[in-house]
Amino acid sequence: MVIVLLRLYQLSPRYRLLNFFTGQTIRLRMAFSFSRRLIIMVLLLLIGYFLVLIITEPSRSPLEVSSASGLYSSKSWPAFVGVNATSSQNSMVLYPGSMSFQKQTTSLHWKTKTNNDTKVFFIRIPKTGSRTLDDLVTHQLRQKQYKCFKLQPSTVDDKIHFINNQKGNCFFSAHFGYINYEWPSPPMVISLVRDPVERLMSSYYYSMYGDNEKSAATLSYVKSMRSKMAQAMGGNTTVPTLSECILQDLPFCTDHKRLFTTLKYFCGNDLRCSNLSEWTYNQTVKNIDASLAVGLTEEFEDYLRVLEQLVPSLFEGLVTIYKKPSSVEAGKTYATKTKHHKEPLTPQAQEKLLHVLQMEYRIYNYIKNRFHQLKKELGVI
Repeated sequence: MVIVLLRLYQLSPRYRLLNFFTGQTIRLRMAFSFSRRLIIMVLLLLIGYFLVLIITEPSRSPLEVSSASGLYSSKSWPAFVGVNATSSQNSMVLYPGSMSFQKQTTSLHWKTKTNNDTKVFFIRIPKTGSRTLDDLVTHQLRQKQYKCFKLQPSTVDDKIHFINNQKGNCFFSAHFGYINYEWPSPPMVISLVRDPVERLMSSYYYSMYGDNEKSAATLSYVKSMRSKMAQAMGGNTTVPTLSECILQDLPFCTDHKRLFTTLKYFCGNDLRCSNLSEWTYNQTVKNIDASLAVGLTEEFEDYLRVLEQLVPSLFEGLVTIYKKPSSVEAGKTYATKTKHHKEPLTPQAQEKLLHVLQMEYRIYNYIKNRFHQLKKELGVI
């Protein structure tokens, strides 16, 4: 590049003076033409150089820390910065600027360390066994002097304000979507999901008949839902089967919040989450990847074992409590089961419902595959 610029410098004065006095226009044109070509070549070289810098920039400075040191214990990385975390056999690579844990290698789990300001957030998706898990984790963490909060219905802003202003070790549980947190370290998010058809079936018959717990709140809810169903059917108080509800497009069975519950809860509170789009799916995946672990209702006990292995200082003993027949927490499993016998779907209703729930099954299968890979890595069988 320096040689080219010197060459231009040497040529320019000579050709300028020579052609001014002699009028040799041909040589002047050749000089200018040659100069333009050289300038263009220099510019192209510069552009290519900067393009190479831009393309290779992400791989130049990963921050590698030992996986044994833990995601939240790295002294080399600001605690308030979101990271992508991927774990190989002996190391974890952190990249700045993201709020999710993106899987770039086969490993999905990481070691976590608790401190005096640890936050655990349980996203309770209805009819997934969330009450049972809530009671188990609450029982466990209260013994470890955690402040436990069951968030009551309120505005989204009120919930976020309350959550973000809590100090110390806290456990939050709520029927509430994923939110952006303002704590120095990200929380440990846990949750359960269930096969979409099975979850909708359980939700429907619970809404119409209640469960074995027979609490005043449940009975009041059932009364309200039956009244709405009768109104939708023109005053007919006979409770339809779920198949009839689906085939007749009754309000309960066309409500997006009930049909796409997993997407709704894990996408978060962005207004765009109400649309079934690729953005919604990708945002949901991002938040799931940022969670400590999302398990399956169908594999409830395995999920408890996964939690025990991921954070033994908090969750060790969950399986023992769950399997203990005399424990109050174990009894909740029976109490929260839907009371009424669930009528199997007719082929027509099932076909229609499966078609409607394609996006919900897409995210469910993503979680299912991810959970099975996590179980395999942890040796939970």
